[in-house]
Formats: sequence, structure tokens, C-alpha cells
Amino acid sequence: MNFWKGISEYYTVETDFTKRDIEFIESELDISIPENYLNVLQDQNGGLLVCDSLKVDFKNSWADDHLPFNNLYGISKDSTVNDTKNTLSEWGITGKNLLIGGDGTYIYFLNFDSADTAPTVCYLDISTGDSKEVAESFDELISNLYVQDDFETFDFDGGTNPRTGTNFRDLVTSKDQEEVISGFIHWIGVDGPTKEVIEEMTRQLKNSSDPSMTMFLAEQLTQFIVNEEALTYLEPKDVMLIFESKNDENLQVYIEMIKESID
Repeated sequence: MNFWKGISEYYTVETDFTKRDIEFIESELDISIPENYLNVLQDQNGGLLVCDSLKVDFKNSWADDHLPFNNLYGISKDSTVNDTKNTLSEWGITGKNLLIGGDGTYIYFLNFDSADTAPTVCYLDISTGDSKEVAESFDELISNLYVQDDFETFDFDGGTNPRTGTNFRDLVTSKDQEEVISGFIHWIGVDGPTKEVIEEMTRQLKNSSDPSMTMFLAEQLTQFIVNEEALTYLEPKDVMLIFESKNDENLQVYIEMIKESID
């Protein structure tokens, strides 16, 4: 099976990385990037993966036994260091790390705290704030990736078949925040960012007074814009106006991301 599914405007770096790029990144982050990771990116410097899911042995906000993992970030001297520092520090992740992938709710990074040359792989769920090791090495991460295309085998909390979407609308209008977030995550995972999803997320963002929910919705909407998804339903300037109306300095990073994507 091929490793790469295709290139992506957001994940793929158009130019190959150089030895000097790697030396700069390693010096700035105080790490030694594993050769096996670099070898994967030498074939294609980031992009979408054929295998879209990662086997795990713990229940999470996505499923009981796996997480979505459909991309790897390309390496760039201009962005890798800043993206790693800014993204992880925003969520309180410290130590020696290297951001390697993720989309929206789930972020993945190599952690070098226990071994400078043999990092573990960790994930951060921004919907819950959970951070946990998902593989003892990059090789183990790759070996645990697989194609997850049978939504019918996943039994959602309410016993509803996720493929039908029957329960998503009830969940995202629930008074329980965890149910709302889980509902959005699975609804997007099954149907994608449809007009109905976008309208409901935008409505809730306007009315939200909870910092965690506000950040979750802002992150999701920003990723849709940056990845050029659902632009038929999303006007970037309107989204930025909603962010600004919240008077929350934590939303500034998303405003800047949107500005960069439309410049």
C-alpha cells in the first residue's frame, strides 16, 4: 500500500528540506530529529496519508480504540520551529517537542524529554485538554496506522449508527459540553464540514460564554478556512468579526492564521 495519498496546500511544503534546515530546527528546539522520520519526508515533504487512523489502547473523544491520523506536516525552516513552539505552548505543552501532524481537534508531536534520539509520539486533544503517549517511537506510530472506513462498526454513546447521523443533531444541542464536542467531532468525521454543521458551529460560537467551547469552535472553523474546506459556507472576514466580538486575546492566534491564509 502506498504511504502518501496526496499533497495538501496546508500540510505539504513545496520545497525539499536541506541539511541546513534540519540543523537550524534541531538547534532551535534542542532536539535530534529521528532519521526514520526524515526518510519518510524525503519521499514527499508532508501531505495526506492513505492510512487515516491510529490504533490506540484507550478510549478518547473520537472512539474507543483509535484516533484520526490522516496527515504529516512537511518540514520547513521558516515554519516548523514557530509552529511547534506556538501551537504546543498555547495548550500548556512544555519540554522538547516537534509538531508532526494533526488537524483541528487532534495534534500530534514527537516528545524528546525521555530520550534525545528516540522520541515517543504524543497527542493533544484540544477539545478536552488531554495529552497522552500514543506510540513509543515513530516506527511504532507508522506500524499502527490503518485505513478506518467502516463507521458502522463503531457504536456511538447513544447506540446510534454514526453513518446515519441520526444522533449528531441531538448531541450538538445538548446541555452537556462533552456531548456537544463529541457530536461535532463525529458529525464532521462522517459528513464533513457541511452547511448544516458550519451554521450550527457558527451559531454556537456567537452565543458561547464558555472559554473551552469557544476555543474548540474557533479552532475548527479556522482549520476549515485555512484548509480551504467549506468556503462556500464560510466567509473568513465574517468569522474574524465573530472572534473579535468575543474580546478574548486567546482568539488572536486564529485571527492571524485566517489573515495569513487569505493574504
